[in-house]
Amino acid sequence: MRSPFPGFSIVSRVLHECGDMERLLLGILLPGLPVLCSQNDREVQGAASPGGFQVVHWEWHMVQTPYLVAVWILVASLAKIVFHLSRKVTTVVPESCLLIILGLGLGGIVLAIAQRAEFQLEPNPHVEAGLMDFLLFGSLISAVDPVAVLAVFEEVHVNETLFIIVFGESLLNDAVTVVLYKVFNSFVEMGPQNVQAADYMKGVGSFFVVSLGGTAVGLVFAFLLALITRFTKRVRIIEPLFIFLIVYLAHLTAEMVSLSSILAVTFCGLCCKKYVEANISNKSRTTVKYTMKTLAGSSETIIFIFLGISAVDTSKWTWDTALVLSTLIFIFVFRAIGVVLQTCVLNHFRLLPLDKIDQVVMSYGGLRGAVAFALVILLDGSKVKAKDYFVATTIVVVFFTVMFQGLTIKPLVKWLKVKRQDHHKPTLSEELNEHAFDHIMAAVEDIIGHHGYHHWRDK
Repeated sequence: MRSPFPGFSIVSRVLHECGDMERLLLGILLPGLPVLCSQNDREVQGAASPGGFQVVHWEWHMVQTPYLVAVWILVASLAKIVFHLSRKVTTVVPESCLLIILGLGLGGIVLAIAQRAEFQLEPNPHVEAGLMDFLLFGSLISAVDPVAVLAVFEEVHVNETLFIIVFGESLLNDAVTVVLYKVFNSFVEMGPQNVQAADYMKGVGSFFVVSLGGTAVGLVFAFLLALITRFTKRVRIIEPLFIFLIVYLAHLTAEMVSLSSILAVTFCGLCCKKYVEANISNKSRTTVKYTMKTLAGSSETIIFIFLGISAVDTSKWTWDTALVLSTLIFIFVFRAIGVVLQTCVLNHFRLLPLDKIDQVVMSYGGLRGAVAFALVILLDGSKVKAKDYFVATTIVVVFFTVMFQGLTIKPLVKWLKVKRQDHHKPTLSEELNEHAFDHIMAAVEDIIGHHGYHHWRDK
């Protein structure tokens, strides 16, 4: 008998080509699809070429990827709405922790439906890793994630100086993290015995090439964007398009030549912000502002949900208690040492030195997130024998820093009485007095020949 659903052969082929997680998620989103696709192959193939005109066709393969993306964005948005229905919950538990917990729940549901126990922690006292393997692992686990830092510190509302330092450090360490990861990964693939002195020199030089090259790309596109927006007065409608397009081109250009795309985008925004704001209309500024906030919030939500889902995905983790505990201890100890040593040097050049309380918050704010997890997943298991150990350790570090430190950083800030961000909206007279004072201080610095904060701000 001919089947009335001619699209089943296509759906079956798509499901066969999809990954395990996609097929499972697809089964949850469309509950009747697995049952329909389990019909006899002959019946399905016989229905592939029915006679006569058909009004409705099943074309899942044409919308599969955008449909899944749209559904996940919808789920993430609904989750944020549900979280904020209870103010008591969101004031105690950071939103990033709630999203990770939601991801863990969704991943558990997927595996329960699959009726497979994929997530295993098998103790094994033998970790087969050499010096290069541990250097590679250290390069990725030291990556402070800007998304995690931004999500937690925005909810804590620390003062702007502390927020900019911690967030800027997590943002600008992209060049260091990626370069270290690529260098040590190349050394592992080459074999430690085949690494020459020239390779070490190239690795050191790549730091300057990646960071300075990414910065140069950002400066070029910043100049281009500032120049273009000077001539858009008669076509205001396309001003937001130019802004998004040119910044995105800066990102793609940096990626194309293996430079730091984060530095390119960051310096592009920093250098062209004042000029672009003066050139475009108020409506365009509002459009750009809220579009970016929407995209950033959606991306942040999806990252944390998928981070939770990935923790119970089909990979097999291998547990080593000594490696996990030593990693947790070392990331705290060495971050504290690095913060103390660097602030001791920087305080000699700062007008407002960072006190001990600020250093404690900076040391405690080293949150790991999707960057570290993505880098460890990309390791080649055939080259890095201890990949399973590194993956399990990275998951524990990410969950511990985001959830435990994220939960306790707000009480810590209150207990230490850290200066919080002032949400007071200044009056017109206050704004005028502040701008006048800034210009006066800039003039004083010019007269005495001191190029300080007000001098550079006036520029």
